[in-house]
Amino acid sequence: SALMFTHEGNARLSHAQTALGTVKALTLVLASIIVATLTMAVIERRPLDDYFLGGRRPILRAAQGAGIGLALIALLVGAEIGLGALGFEGFAAHGEAALISGLEWALACVMIALLEEMAMRGYLLARLARSFGFRWAAIITTVLFAAGHFTNLGEGALGLVSVVLVGLVFCYAVWKPGSLWWAVGFHAAWHWGETYLFGTADSGFPASGNLLITHPHGPEWMSGGPTGPEGSVLCFAMLALAAASVRWLLPKRDAA
Repeated sequence: SALMFTHEGNARLSHAQTALGTVKALTLVLASIIVATLTMAVIERRPLDDYFLGGRRPILRAAQGAGIGLALIALLVGAEIGLGALGFEGFAAHGEAALISGLEWALACVMIALLEEMAMRGYLLARLARSFGFRWAAIITTVLFAAGHFTNLGEGALGLVSVVLVGLVFCYAVWKPGSLWWAVGFHAAWHWGETYLFGTADSGFPASGNLLITHPHGPEWMSGGPTGPEGSVLCFAMLALAAASVRWLLPKRDAA
C-alpha cells in the first residue's frame, strides 16, 4: 500500500520511490505516532496491550507474519508469471549493490508497516473498539485505510478491493491474538517482496533499487497493470489464504 500519510511529497507522484527517500519521509511521522501512542497510554493509564502493542512472543508473531507474507507474494507473482501475465526480464542489481539495496528496502518496508499498522490498527482501532465494538471498529478503520489509497496514481478498482480485504484480514489478525505484530510482519514482507524482490509496482507506485525486473502483460484484471500484483484478481486468492493462516495458525488471545 502507499505511504498514505506522507506520500513522500510530490516527488512520489513523478518518479519511482527510493528506499532511503522512504526512510527519510517516514522517520518523523512514525516517531510522532509512537510518541502519541505512548502519551495516550500514560493519559488513559492503560498498558500497551490495550492498544494491541503487547502480547506474548511479539517477535515470533512478526516472524510468522513475515514468512507468510513473503510466501504469498511469491506465490502470487509466480502464478502471474506462469499464466503469462507478468514477464521476468532478468536482474536489475547484482552483488554488493543488490545486498545493500535489499537491506535498505527492508528497513523502509518495516517502517511502512509499523506506520500504517500503528496508525490504523493500534490506538485508533482499540479506541473505536471500546466505543462501538471490535466489528464496527474494524469496518471504520478499514474504510479509512482504503480511503488513504484512493488517490494513488496507478491504483485501480481491483487494487482498492484488495486494500479493503487486506485491511479486514489484518483486523482479524489483530483481534485473534490481541496484538498487531503478525500484521506488521506480513505487511512489511509483502511490501519488500513487491518492491525490492520482484520489482513490481506497489499500490500504483513503482520503486527503484529492485532486484528483479518484471513487467505486466495482458489484461490488467489478471496482471494488475500499473497497480501491481494487488490489482490482479489472483490477489483475492492470496488474501483468502492469509485469512486461513490467521484462522489456523494464530492462537486466540487468552491462549496467546
